[in-house]
Amino acid sequence: MLAGIADKITVVRSVVGKIPDHGLATYHLHTGYTPSTVIDYPQIGSVVSHELGARGELPCYIAIPSKNASSGGTGFLPSIHGPFETGGDPATQKKNFRVRDFSLPADLSLEQLQRRRAVRDMVEQRIRGLEANPVLLDTMDEFHYRAYSLLTSADAQNAFSFDSETDETFELYGSEVTGDIKGPDGRLHPKGLAERLIIARRLVESGVRFVTLEYGSWDCHSGVEKTCLDQMRPFDYAISGLVSDLDRRGLLDTTIVWVTSEFGRTPKVNKESGRDHWARCYSMMLAGGGFQRGLVHGASDSTGGEPVRDAVTLENLIATIYHQMGIDANKELVAFGTRPIEIIRDAQVVKPLIS
Repeated sequence: MLAGIADKITVVRSVVGKIPDHGLATYHLHTGYTPSTVIDYPQIGSVVSHELGARGELPCYIAIPSKNASSGGTGFLPSIHGPFETGGDPATQKKNFRVRDFSLPADLSLEQLQRRRAVRDMVEQRIRGLEANPVLLDTMDEFHYRAYSLLTSADAQNAFSFDSETDETFELYGSEVTGDIKGPDGRLHPKGLAERLIIARRLVESGVRFVTLEYGSWDCHSGVEKTCLDQMRPFDYAISGLVSDLDRRGLLDTTIVWVTSEFGRTPKVNKESGRDHWARCYSMMLAGGGFQRGLVHGASDSTGGEPVRDAVTLENLIATIYHQMGIDANKELVAFGTRPIEIIRDAQVVKPLIS
């Protein structure tokens, strides 16, 4: 399926990371910095929220169903720029997907909610008059405002549902496609990536700027073939379906699809028929957002172990993604009130990737 959309995607075959450790590399991937005991750096989604802000009533940054525990947080940015985590998971709930705590309790009417909000506003004004911490109050007020908007907005509620999605769309994303490995019950099962991606697309259509989700477990220290047989076909259908769907809706040129992992796998298969951690050369896929369509960038050596042409550091790839979103990765943000810190240190845009 991906072969059929090769003219719409960009493959970078020469990404260079730094750390062959899951937690540390995941932090590096999500922030552009290796972990430090001195400074906690913000995630990409948090920087996007800080620099570009939300559009409409939906949060700027959403994680389906939750953010990766090792990916860091808002760092030195205010907590308001953290991800909205759906809690509920379209991968398991399918068409019954619901965001956790996203509707009013059965015994609470909208009128009662509005009265409670009015009382809260009066209490907050009293607290402000007592010279409480204005930064904390502003953050809490923003949290409350957004929560109220989500609970009372029909458009927001609709963005998190499968309403109006056709059977053809679910088929395009491979909703019922399975791998070749049977589960404990002796049956083949769809993986749920299709449903996560459809919700992600609906959120982007509704104005959300940054959406993250994960798929599968690829830590194949043993039995790498079995893992691929189990997970690759649903992945193939779902990613090609997303790119094709965005393209036919006229959204691909303004939406970046980034398919990545925290690092690659060793060029050699180990004695357990698996492949271990490898950060010195690996591949990533991009689509849309002004990246060159049909481009294969960079090359590795004959074993796939080291880049031999057009190496791309992870930092520079992230800087290029920021650039395509209208953010200068060399811009300095202020940490701790006085300390300027670049979004990505010494970042360079990889111009050959851009159309």
